[in-house]
Amino acid sequence: MNALGFQVSRFVIVGVINTLLDLFLFNIFRRFKRISATVASYISSSIAMINSYLLNRYWTFGGSSNGSGFEFVKFFLSTVIGIYVIHNGIVWILTNKFLWPGNFVLKLCRLFKSLKFLSDSFITDNFAKFCAIFFSLLWNFMLYKFWVFSS
Repeated sequence: MNALGFQVSRFVIVGVINTLLDLFLFNIFRRFKRISATVASYISSSIAMINSYLLNRYWTFGGSSNGSGFEFVKFFLSTVIGIYVIHNGIVWILTNKFLWPGNFVLKLCRLFKSLKFLSDSFITDNFAKFCAIFFSLLWNFMLYKFWVFSS
């Protein structure tokens, strides 16, 4: 496997770890009725962001970076845009403004009796979260590879 493939593989593994952490915390926070999907997403994604920096810095891109303080500033800026603007913007849009995609997924899920135990909000909230994860993943890899952790 070439160097780029190796980095992409590690980035995907880190992404899976961060996604699981983010989703776990998001759903824990959503269980409290007073926490909206958007607020729960901000909290869970902030914790995942710290984990992401550490794993990507020292494992995924560690060999190609000097570890300067400016690196952390670049990571923070690119991740803030990825998480707080792109990621949480998509969660907000799909849970507050454009509800039809989530409702479509909900109707599909209701066709499967094995998914009946999932609440409507669990399905629509997590659909929004998965959409947000996809687009922020693309953003983050491109910026981490070519700007944050570049040689």
